[in-house]
Formats: sequence, structure tokens, C-alpha cells
Amino acid sequence: MFLKQRGFFAFPINIYKLIKQDINYKVINLERFSIEMDIEICCLKLIEQNMYIVSLYRSPQGNIDSFFHNFEQAMKELLIKNAMVAICGDFNIEMTALRSQNSIYFSNLLKSLNLNCTVKTPTHINSCIDNILVNFTNNLYYISSLEGHFADHISHVMQVYRDHRGEPSKNYNSGCNKILIRKQTENQINLFINLLKYEKWEMINRFNSGMITVDVLFDNFFKHFVNLWHYCSPLVSKSNKCRVKKKKVQWYNQDLAKEKDYMLSLYNVYKNLRDSRSEHALLAYNTYLGCKRNYRSELKRAKRQACESYIEAAPNKCKAAWEIIKQENSSGNSQAVTLDPKRINDFFLNSVHQLSNSIPPTNTSYYDLLGDRSVPSETFFWQTVEPNEVEKITAKLSNSKSMDFYWMSNYLVKKTIPFIKEPLTFVFNKCLEFGYFSDLLKISKVIPIYKKGDKQLPQNYRPVSIVPIFSKILESLMHKQLSFYFKTFNLFTESQFGFRKGRSTTTAVMNIVNYSLNAIDNKESVALSLLDLSKAFDCVPFSIILNKLHFYGLSKHSCMLINSYMTNRKQYVSIQRKNSPVETVTIGVPQGSVLGPFFFNIMINDLPKN
Repeated sequence: MFLKQRGFFAFPINIYKLIKQDINYKVINLERFSIEMDIEICCLKLIEQNMYIVSLYRSPQGNIDSFFHNFEQAMKELLIKNAMVAICGDFNIEMTALRSQNSIYFSNLLKSLNLNCTVKTPTHINSCIDNILVNFTNNLYYISSLEGHFADHISHVMQVYRDHRGEPSKNYNSGCNKILIRKQTENQINLFINLLKYEKWEMINRFNSGMITVDVLFDNFFKHFVNLWHYCSPLVSKSNKCRVKKKKVQWYNQDLAKEKDYMLSLYNVYKNLRDSRSEHALLAYNTYLGCKRNYRSELKRAKRQACESYIEAAPNKCKAAWEIIKQENSSGNSQAVTLDPKRINDFFLNSVHQLSNSIPPTNTSYYDLLGDRSVPSETFFWQTVEPNEVEKITAKLSNSKSMDFYWMSNYLVKKTIPFIKEPLTFVFNKCLEFGYFSDLLKISKVIPIYKKGDKQLPQNYRPVSIVPIFSKILESLMHKQLSFYFKTFNLFTESQFGFRKGRSTTTAVMNIVNYSLNAIDNKESVALSLLDLSKAFDCVPFSIILNKLHFYGLSKHSCMLINSYMTNRKQYVSIQRKNSPVETVTIGVPQGSVLGPFFFNIMINDLPKN
């Protein structure tokens, strides 16, 4: 393929023609990241070697900011696959002597992506502007220069070493041997905090000057925050070998071991006396039985105390209790599981579409089902939020270190929120004011959780989503205002017990019991219909939610933010650090989100009156 440039020479990156016919490869489409002159890129994957080879060119006359953005997005799409990556390109950016802001920024960007420059010497006159970037260690390759005399750039040849089976070296950071991670140690977080303390957040000044719009404001703020974190915590390789899982509760101790040894010694004494027909054999046997009963009692006591302590110390006591139950019921014979993340993701998405398409069409509109609901006297508008409110909502997040798509966790954001609450509040307020919810916050990381049955079948797993942490904060701010509005005007039916403060399944059962007792006292009949909604959250149409919210009094401008929140959502499945491609979600309220349960309540709110 050739990427034509208007007014310039045609720069060839025809790497496909250079592959031997006996090498199994696949063309990877990165065309959406290519912008003529700014960044021209193509890629292929060597199947057996699990290696991506990228060819790239940036014109000196191109837009450098556009290059940085598209280069970063393209690399993240490749690096998330945990494979070897080599980027061969003419970057037209000085790589060794960091003389300019662009060179420094690009160097920091490469560090955050864990990409290393393999060429350290000048490639064009006195500048090193051509390079081969890799994400694997230098003991796996050898670089040599080649004076071709047909161009004014020095060519370089990279030899990548393989073992005798044609597989990557065991030192390489992919597959089941190695995985890529970002650590969340105190040193890295403190370094991150120090950078945030002195950050000027220039995009806010540019927005106030009318130079950028709200979408650019948020995206620049968020990307800069993420890039700073990636700079402080570069990708590192970690062993991904299968290990035998330790039991959750360790209760057997040295005192019990000594008690067991003493019991066994008493049994040996009894056995010897019995074999020798001693008159003391019966006394020895009774002594052994007494010790055995005491040992069993101590075992139960130690195990009970350890389980109680484990549950008491757990942040989620219900989850901890179920972990102990599963541990006790486990057979110990684990089934070898080889799940393909793409297959699981396709199943999660396609099963929802199949179920949604199987629902018979109806001419009934949402308005017909609202009955005689009264319209609130006031219209809902988003209100500005204060920095302390943002900080308090963030503090309510769990201390989980589970990372989202951007390698950020609740734990990390809670540590850093005091140093970004002012600019973050400004950016959030502009999102509320202009009705903008960034696409950067709509990428969910889905972890499949086993339910029951054959572990090889996708239908035996349920999806658990991890949404971007900043999305949780903004959603919580929106949820607080919406909940207050619905409570003020009593818009939720009294029959709705799910996902509401002060109500639960317990209060729902109590309501049913009281209703039934009253009916019995009045000599009336009672009938209870129970419905199990399959994929309830996943099948909710966006349009019905928006129409009902508008009916309940939300202004068109307020609905614009919710429409922005619901559309163009994406997800990918992650299994043991192996990730599927990112796919678009076209129906349903977001799983794992703050607003998802609230919107589901909106969907079913009027069922009791119809």
C-alpha cells in the first residue's frame, strides 16, 4: 500500500510485500488512525510469533498534536493485546537529544507506554529522527545499521531472537509467561501527586479564552491526567504462571500441629500395649480417645474463630462469607479453562441483540403506559457542584485496586483527588452546563464471572463491568441531583423497592407479608406473581428512558447530557490480562455503572399502575 501526500512525495510503507510466503501473518487495520501528513501507519501481525510490526511516517509539515493523539491511541490498541510490538518509523522527532518540548513530550509518552528506542545514533545528518520502538527487552534483539546509499537516511536492521521452537524467549513479557501491568506502589503514587501539585492545567485557561470547546477541554484534561500517571507508573512485565490458589482462611496453626502429634503418640502407646496384651492397654486407649475428642474440639474452635475474624475484617462481609462457603464446597478438582476473550465478548453482545430482536413489536408508546401520572411543577436543570462535593463523593468509593481501561483504580483516584478537585470540578461543571459526557468515559472493562455448568461455554458466565473511575464520580454527581429531584416530587412509585435508599428486598418482603395478613383478616384472596427478567439491564432501550425522563420534568438540555452518556458506549472482555477488541454497545443501561440501576427503575416505574 502507498499513502499519497498532496504536494509531497508518495511515502511507501508497503511492508506486506516484504513478507515471505511461508510466514503466516494477518493485516491489522489501523487506517482510522491515519491522517495524511500527520501520521501514516499500517500494521501486520505475525501469527506464530505473536508479534505486531508497525510501519509509520510523520511529515515535518504535519500537525504534531494530531500525531501524538493518534499515535497514543493506536499504540494502546496494540499494547493491550499483550504481544510483542515493533514500530518502525520516520518520526521526524529528535529521539536522543531532547532539545524541544515536542521531543520531551514524545519521550514521556513512550515511557508511559513502556516503549523503548532501539536506535541511539544519528539517522539523518546529526539527528536521530528514525527509530524502531519495541516493548520487549534488549536481550531479545540485535540492531545494526545499513548504509544503502539510496537515501539520505541511515537504515537499520533488527534481528529478533527466537528459541529453537520458533517461540518467543521465556524472558519475553507476553502470553502465559509474562503480562504487562502498572504498579500502584506508594512511591509511584507519591511521584504522581508531586507532579499534580505543580500542574497548571493550561487547557482551562484556553477554554476560558474561547480557544477550545468543552469536548476538547475534558478530553485534554483527562488525557493529561492519564499520561502523567502512566509516566509515573510505566508498563512492566510480570510473571503470569499458574499458581495453586491459597485458601482464603488459614486457621491451622503450630499449637494444633503439636496437639495432633501428641494424639498420634498416645495412639502408638496404646497400639504397642495392645499388641503386647498389657493390662494397661484399656487405660491407654481411654487416654487416647480423650485427647482425640479434645483435638477435634480445638480444630472446630480454631476454624470458627478464623472464619469469624476473616468475615469481620472484610470490607464486604457478605462476599467474604460466600468465599468461605465456596472454599468448603470446592472439590479441589479444577477444570482447565481456555476462554477466548473475543468469543465471550461477542456472546455477551450478540445474546442481548438476539433476545431484544425476539421481543414482538408493539404499537404502544411509552406515553400510553404512564397512566394518569402528574407532571412536576418545576423543570429539572443540572446544578453546579462544589470541589468539596466532588471530594466527598470520591471518598465514598471503595478502596479497590482493580484497574479500569486506563490503568486507574478507585484507590489511586482517592489518593490524588485532593490535588485535582479544583480543576476537575471546573471540568465537570462545564460538562453539566453543555450536556457533554466524553466518549473516553464510556469504555467498560468486562470480567466474566463463572456461574455454573461447563466452564468452556460462554453462557455459563455473567459479565461484571469496571467503568472508568472518573465516570463513576461524574455519574455519582448526576445521580445525587436526579435522586433529590425524584424524591422531592415523589415520582417513584411506592411499589418500587430496588436500588432506593432506605428500601431493600427485606422491606419488600415485609410489605408483601403485611398486605397478605391484612387480606386474610378481611377474608380476601391473595395472589402473588413472580417474574424473572432475563438480561433486564441489557435490554432497556435508550429512547424510552430519555422520553420518560423528559415526561418527568427534565429539560431538553438536561436530557442532552443523559443522551450523551448513553450513546456510543463500548466494552471489551479481559480474561487473565488477555483482552478482546473493543466493541460498541447499542442497547441497555451500562452494567457496573452508578446511573444504570436508576435508569432501570425509570424504565419499570409505571408497571404497578398498568
